[in-house]
Amino acid sequence: MYLPFDTVSAIFVGGILKWVADRIAARRAPELRAKIEEKGTLLASGLIAGEAIVGILLAVTFLSGISSFTRLLTGADEFKFYPALGGWLSLAGFAAVAWVLVRIPMGHRGAK
Repeated sequence: MYLPFDTVSAIFVGGILKWVADRIAARRAPELRAKIEEKGTLLASGLIAGEAIVGILLAVTFLSGISSFTRLLTGADEFKFYPALGGWLSLAGFAAVAWVLVRIPMGHRGAK
């Protein structure tokens, strides 16, 4: 079965992030690797649950007659900077999430 490119690319990038995290964690003690994996799994699960909650909130706001938060806040269909910077801002947000998914499980101290 073929999946949409959006889904396949997200799965691919997630696999790359897991590979990077595993390579970094391989340098740590075995008991520390287990903690890193648990923390990473908990973080990823939280992001999945958060996405589901936001989806429900968006559905509720749409059903209540609010078609767009941008229109509600500014009166315009889109922010003025979006056509020029929207793709770059999305890429920066994606990179920030990727960094968080690798950095937080490794910990700031004590995970070395």
